Amino acid sequence: MIPERKADLPKMINNLTQLGRKNKFVNLIVVTEGDEYGGAEGIKNYIKLSIPSADVKMCILGHIQRGGSHCYRQATGYQTGLSCGAVFIKRYP
Repeated sequence: MIPERKADLPKMINNLTQLGRKNKFVNLIVVTEGDEYGGAEGIKNYIKLSIPSADVKMCILGHIQRGGSHCYRQATGYQTGLSCGAVFIKRYP
């Protein structure tokens, strides 16, 4: 989800529900900035209310990475995000 586009959470919930029917239970949703839903925390709560059986987890990269210059933190966040995605893809092809 990017700030340049308005989030369509009902459509996202519909997509997640359809994926669940296809036994695709692990989905990675990346939120770049806060919006009218309250950022990552608000979106997590919205998903949990809409799909009560969902096991929703949230990780804010800015809370994990500390120290260094701004560019170093951006690179670390990027690499961490890539690594997380790679783990999900290997574990749940």
